[in-house]
Amino acid sequence: MPAFVNASNVRSFAGITGITDPWSESNLGSNIRSASALLQRMTGRQFEAQSATTKKFTTHGDSFVAVPDLRSVSSLTLHATSQTLDTDYYLVPDTLQTGVYLGIQFASYGGRAGYRSHSDWFDRNLDRYYPQRIPDDVVVIGDWGHDPLPEDLLYVSKALSAFLTKNPDALLTGFTQTPDGTLVEAGDLPKVVASFIQTWKVGSSVESV
Repeated sequence: MPAFVNASNVRSFAGITGITDPWSESNLGSNIRSASALLQRMTGRQFEAQSATTKKFTTHGDSFVAVPDLRSVSSLTLHATSQTLDTDYYLVPDTLQTGVYLGIQFASYGGRAGYRSHSDWFDRNLDRYYPQRIPDDVVVIGDWGHDPLPEDLLYVSKALSAFLTKNPDALLTGFTQTPDGTLVEAGDLPKVVASFIQTWKVGSSVESV
C-alpha cells in the first residue's frame, strides 16, 4: 500500500511537536497509508511508481482505452498480438502535462470495416462476427505512476492524513479540537483535498487488473 508522506511530514504540517497519541508513528503510519490509497482510488489515478508492471485492460471493442498514469511501455499486445508504438497505437498524454499518459489510441477502421483493427481478423473470422467484446484484450507491460510525486499530491496527502488523525474526535459530537483548544466543526473532506480530487480525477472507464 502506498505511503506518499511520512509521520514527521504530517506532524510538521499540523504544527504538532512531540510524539504523543494520536500523533504516534504507528497511528500516523496507518492514516498515511489510508490517505494515500484513498487519493488514488478517489481520483482513479496511479500515483505510486511501479516499474515493469503488467496491467490488463478491456477495450469494449473501441479503438481507445483509458489507462492510469502510464510513464513508458516496454510491451503492449492487443488480442495477444504485439503492437508497435506510433504505428499500431499512440499514447495520449495527461492534459495536465505531468509526464504520464492516460490513454491508448489504436489505429482504427470505422463503420463495417471495424474488424480490420484486429491484426488476426482473418484467422478469427471477425469480418463475419465483428464487433466482438473480449475482456482483458489489452496487456501492457511498463512503468506506471509519478517519479517524483507531484508537489500538490504531497500537500494533500499531509492534509488528509492529519484530517484522518483528528477525525475520530468528531465521531460523536461532530466537532474536533485544534492544538490550542479551539473547537472546529468536522464535516466533509477538507476543501483542499476535495479540490485536488476534482482536478486530478479521471473517468471511470478505466478497467484494469
